[in-house]
Amino acid sequence: MINKRHGITALLLILILNYWSSFSYSDDTILADYGQTVAPAKTNEIGMVEEEVIITVDDYVDNKRSTFPLRRAHIKCTFLFNNTSDKLIEATVGFPGNEQSTYARYSWPITDFITVIDGQKFSINTKKQILEEYKKEDNQVFRNWYTWDMKFPPKSTVKVENTYSYILSAPSGYDPFYLNYELSTGANWKGKIGKAIIRVIYKNTEELEKRVCEIKPKGWVRKQNEIIWNLTNIKPTLADNISICERNLGVDYPESERKPPLFNKKK
Repeated sequence: MINKRHGITALLLILILNYWSSFSYSDDTILADYGQTVAPAKTNEIGMVEEEVIITVDDYVDNKRSTFPLRRAHIKCTFLFNNTSDKLIEATVGFPGNEQSTYARYSWPITDFITVIDGQKFSINTKKQILEEYKKEDNQVFRNWYTWDMKFPPKSTVKVENTYSYILSAPSGYDPFYLNYELSTGANWKGKIGKAIIRVIYKNTEELEKRVCEIKPKGWVRKQNEIIWNLTNIKPTLADNISICERNLGVDYPESERKPPLFNKKK
């Protein structure tokens, strides 16, 4: 669920987080609450039948918080969950937010988070999960969970819609932007995800061709100004997480030209 950085020291982690603005996290999950923190819990009774994720990308300027142009993603996730049991299941369901650090200069939490279940808007609670804590440096690495209580009626399907926005990550103001969407949390539900569609939409074909320099994982297709994955019967792992690298066109520095465009490379 988290982009883990193995084998690095606490000091290096802190330095990286000073420059790394945000990630997106995805795929609702039932939560196990262990006191002060929250963690995902696997279920053997509720499966994710289908999901559709639509991500639109645009430019963003925040003169109060940043001296360089930013990129922003708007996400709409639609999930169909099926309770395969003969009983009513009541559970706290959560959506993990982006990783942040007390020391980070640019800390960009998820914004405008809304959950709608079977057409009804639900009240959202926010709970902080401490991922790492360095008492000597007085620093925490943490994320917020956006949680709500819901019911899964027996032998029935429930539709959950989440919408939110977040700022694309960049190691510094002059480096490429990275759009991330984590599918791996979907493995916490029963069985495989029957069908998953992920669409990343750009303003037009020209912007897509100028911006995009790397796309992961394989299996995507391009349709004009969209990058699309169509997945079936998938039990997602970290290797299935979506990652798109964008050239940073907002600043005229050599660093912004390090990665060539994936499309129309001669331009």
